[in-house]
Amino acid sequence: MSRLRRRFWTLVTVLAALLFSVSAVAAAMVISNSRLEVAEGTEHLGQAPSTWTFVSASLGATPTPAPVRVSLAVAAPTRLPLTTAQYLVNRGASGRTAGAWAFNESTKVAANQEWVINLQVHYTRGGVARVFATAIYIETQATAPAGTLTMTFYWDGGPFAGVVLNSEFELSQPCPAIGNCP
Repeated sequence: MSRLRRRFWTLVTVLAALLFSVSAVAAAMVISNSRLEVAEGTEHLGQAPSTWTFVSASLGATPTPAPVRVSLAVAAPTRLPLTTAQYLVNRGASGRTAGAWAFNESTKVAANQEWVINLQVHYTRGGVARVFATAIYIETQATAPAGTLTMTFYWDGGPFAGVVLNSEFELSQPCPAIGNCP
Protein backbone atom coordinates (compact mmCIF):
# COMPACT_ATOMS: atom_id res chain seq x y z
CA MET A 1 0.00 0.00 0.00
CA SER A 2 1.44 3.33 -0.97
CA ARG A 3 2.27 5.94 1.60
CA LEU A 4 -0.32 8.36 0.18
CA ARG A 5 -3.04 5.73 0.30
CA ARG A 6 -2.21 4.87 3.95
CA ARG A 7 -2.41 8.55 4.91
CA PHE A 8 -5.74 8.87 3.13
CA TRP A 9 -7.26 5.87 4.98
CA THR A 10 -5.79 7.02 8.27
CA LEU A 11 -7.38 10.45 7.78
CA VAL A 12 -10.73 8.88 6.80
CA THR A 13 -10.64 6.64 9.88
CA VAL A 14 -9.79 9.52 12.23
CA LEU A 15 -12.52 11.73 10.76
CA ALA A 16 -15.09 8.92 10.99
CA ALA A 17 -14.16 8.24 14.62
CA LEU A 18 -14.35 11.96 15.44
CA LEU A 19 -17.74 12.31 13.76
CA PHE A 20 -19.05 9.25 15.60
CA SER A 21 -17.78 10.43 19.00
CA VAL A 22 -19.21 13.95 18.56
CA SER A 23 -22.60 12.57 17.53
CA ALA A 24 -22.55 10.02 20.38
CA VAL A 25 -21.74 12.71 22.95
CA ALA A 26 -24.43 15.02 21.59
CA ALA A 27 -27.00 12.22 21.58
CA ALA A 28 -26.10 11.04 25.07
CA MET A 29 -26.66 14.47 26.60
CA VAL A 30 -30.26 14.59 25.39
CA ILE A 31 -32.69 13.09 27.87
CA SER A 32 -35.86 12.37 25.98
CA ASN A 33 -37.35 10.20 28.71
CA SER A 34 -37.32 11.10 32.39
CA ARG A 35 -37.40 7.38 33.34
CA LEU A 36 -33.84 6.34 32.57
CA GLU A 37 -33.79 3.55 35.12
CA VAL A 38 -33.96 -0.07 34.01
CA ALA A 39 -35.83 -1.53 36.98
CA GLU A 40 -37.84 -0.49 39.99
CA GLY A 41 -38.10 -2.17 43.38
CA THR A 42 -40.86 -4.45 44.53
CA GLU A 43 -42.41 -5.27 47.89
CA HIS A 44 -44.12 -8.35 46.52
CA LEU A 45 -43.69 -10.10 43.19
CA GLY A 46 -45.00 -7.80 40.48
CA GLN A 47 -46.09 -5.05 42.87
CA ALA A 48 -44.20 -1.75 43.04
CA PRO A 49 -43.68 -0.26 46.52
CA SER A 50 -46.61 1.95 47.49
CA THR A 51 -44.92 3.83 50.33
CA TRP A 52 -41.55 4.48 48.62
CA THR A 53 -42.15 5.29 44.94
CA PHE A 54 -39.70 6.19 42.22
CA VAL A 55 -40.54 9.59 40.71
CA SER A 56 -37.79 10.40 38.22
CA ALA A 57 -34.22 10.07 37.03
CA SER A 58 -32.61 13.17 35.61
CA LEU A 59 -29.40 14.88 34.55
CA GLY A 60 -28.35 18.11 36.18
CA ALA A 61 -25.82 19.48 38.60
CA THR A 62 -24.88 18.78 42.20
CA PRO A 63 -26.90 21.30 44.26
CA THR A 64 -25.50 24.24 46.22
CA PRO A 65 -24.66 23.62 48.97
CA ALA A 66 -23.65 20.05 48.23
CA PRO A 67 -25.83 17.60 50.18
CA VAL A 68 -24.43 15.25 52.82
CA ARG A 69 -23.56 11.70 51.85
CA VAL A 70 -26.06 8.93 52.44
CA SER A 71 -25.00 5.80 54.32
CA LEU A 72 -23.31 2.97 52.46
CA ALA A 73 -23.38 0.75 55.57
CA VAL A 74 -26.21 -1.73 56.07
CA ALA A 75 -25.82 -1.59 59.87
CA ALA A 76 -25.96 2.23 59.98
CA PRO A 77 -28.65 3.50 57.59
CA THR A 78 -29.27 7.22 57.11
CA ARG A 79 -32.35 8.23 59.10
CA LEU A 80 -34.68 10.23 56.84
CA PRO A 81 -35.91 13.56 58.21
CA LEU A 82 -39.55 14.61 58.45
CA THR A 83 -38.94 16.98 55.54
CA THR A 84 -37.93 16.77 51.91
CA ALA A 85 -34.18 16.11 51.66
CA GLN A 86 -31.25 15.68 49.27
CA TYR A 87 -28.24 13.36 49.59
CA LEU A 88 -25.07 12.48 47.70
CA VAL A 89 -24.32 8.82 46.96
CA ASN A 90 -20.61 9.57 46.41
CA ARG A 91 -18.20 12.42 47.14
CA GLY A 92 -19.16 15.60 45.37
CA ALA A 93 -19.03 19.35 45.07
CA SER A 94 -21.63 21.91 44.05
CA GLY A 95 -22.17 22.61 40.37
CA ARG A 96 -20.66 19.47 38.86
CA THR A 97 -22.44 17.21 36.36
CA ALA A 98 -24.76 14.92 38.30
CA GLY A 99 -27.40 12.27 37.84
CA ALA A 100 -30.33 12.30 40.25
CA TRP A 101 -33.01 9.90 41.42
CA ALA A 102 -36.12 11.25 43.14
CA PHE A 103 -38.45 9.20 45.33
CA ASN A 104 -41.69 10.01 47.12
CA GLU A 105 -42.18 8.70 50.63
CA SER A 106 -45.85 8.44 51.55
CA THR A 107 -47.61 9.10 54.85
CA LYS A 108 -48.27 5.35 55.12
CA VAL A 109 -44.58 4.41 55.24
CA ALA A 110 -43.68 1.92 57.97
CA ALA A 111 -41.86 3.49 60.92
CA ASN A 112 -38.20 2.62 61.48
CA GLN A 113 -37.93 0.50 58.34
CA GLU A 114 -34.64 0.15 56.50
CA TRP A 115 -34.52 0.21 52.71
CA VAL A 116 -31.64 -0.75 50.44
CA ILE A 117 -31.46 1.14 47.14
CA ASN A 118 -29.13 -0.22 44.50
CA LEU A 119 -28.01 2.47 42.07
CA GLN A 120 -26.00 2.36 38.86
CA VAL A 121 -24.82 5.10 36.53
CA HIS A 122 -23.47 4.29 33.10
CA TYR A 123 -21.41 7.21 31.85
CA THR A 124 -18.59 8.17 29.53
CA ARG A 125 -15.56 10.25 30.47
CA GLY A 126 -12.72 10.94 28.07
CA GLY A 127 -14.31 8.63 25.52
CA VAL A 128 -14.19 5.68 27.94
CA ALA A 129 -17.40 3.96 29.04
CA ARG A 130 -17.60 3.60 32.83
CA VAL A 131 -20.03 2.31 35.46
CA PHE A 132 -20.60 3.56 39.00
CA ALA A 133 -22.58 1.15 41.20
CA THR A 134 -23.44 1.33 44.88
CA ALA A 135 -25.98 0.28 47.48
CA ILE A 136 -27.29 2.96 49.83
CA TYR A 137 -29.17 2.38 53.07
CA ILE A 138 -31.90 4.57 54.51
CA GLU A 139 -34.21 4.25 57.49
CA THR A 140 -37.69 5.74 57.63
CA GLN A 141 -38.72 8.09 60.39
CA ALA A 142 -39.97 6.97 63.82
CA THR A 143 -43.30 8.67 63.07
CA ALA A 144 -45.04 8.87 59.71
CA PRO A 145 -44.59 12.14 57.80
CA ALA A 146 -47.54 14.55 57.75
CA GLY A 147 -47.46 14.66 53.96
CA THR A 148 -45.67 13.08 51.01
CA LEU A 149 -41.93 13.82 51.10
CA THR A 150 -39.51 13.80 48.18
CA MET A 151 -36.04 12.41 48.74
CA THR A 152 -33.46 13.04 46.01
CA PHE A 153 -30.15 11.21 45.68
CA TYR A 154 -27.35 12.66 43.53
CA TRP A 155 -24.42 10.93 41.84
CA ASP A 156 -21.67 13.52 41.31
CA GLY A 157 -19.76 13.04 38.05
CA GLY A 158 -16.55 14.44 39.50
CA PRO A 159 -14.34 17.40 38.63
CA PHE A 160 -13.74 16.23 35.07
CA ALA A 161 -14.91 18.05 31.95
CA GLY A 162 -16.84 16.06 29.38
CA VAL A 163 -18.71 13.63 31.63
CA VAL A 164 -21.62 12.18 29.66
CA LEU A 165 -24.45 10.47 31.52
CA ASN A 166 -25.77 7.57 29.44
CA SER A 167 -28.25 5.83 31.75
CA GLU A 168 -29.33 5.40 35.36
CA PHE A 169 -30.69 2.36 37.18
CA GLU A 170 -32.33 1.94 40.58
CA LEU A 171 -33.79 -0.96 42.53
CA SER A 172 -35.42 -0.27 45.92
CA GLN A 173 -36.16 -3.02 48.43
CA PRO A 174 -37.46 -2.90 51.99
CA CYS A 175 -35.30 -4.78 54.49
CA PRO A 176 -36.72 -7.35 56.95
CA ALA A 177 -34.90 -5.62 59.85
CA ILE A 178 -32.34 -2.91 60.51
CA GLY A 179 -28.94 -4.22 59.44
CA ASN A 180 -30.48 -7.16 57.61
CA CYS A 181 -30.99 -6.35 53.95
CA PRO A 182 -31.05 -8.42 50.77
